[in-house]
Amino acid sequence: MKNEAAQDNLNHARLGDEELLNTLQFKYLGVMQAADGDPLAPVFHRVEIAWSRFRNMRYVLTASKVSKSLKLRLFQASVI
Repeated sequence: MKNEAAQDNLNHARLGDEELLNTLQFKYLGVMQAADGDPLAPVFHRVEIAWSRFRNMRYVLTASKVSKSLKLRLFQASVI
């Protein structure tokens, strides 16, 4: 992945009179892309989203009042 200093040295695109900033990552058609074309950038982004959603479910999956069968169904629906 290119660092920010390298991005500053590249030519900047213009939109009318406004100069657009170079960016390290951007979202295109719902998929995170890397400025250097790294094919793993979208994979890492999806893994981060998955872990975030799993952490949100942690409270339900560890609740003592929720049945094990419901926990398993929720786990399968959210993870698998």
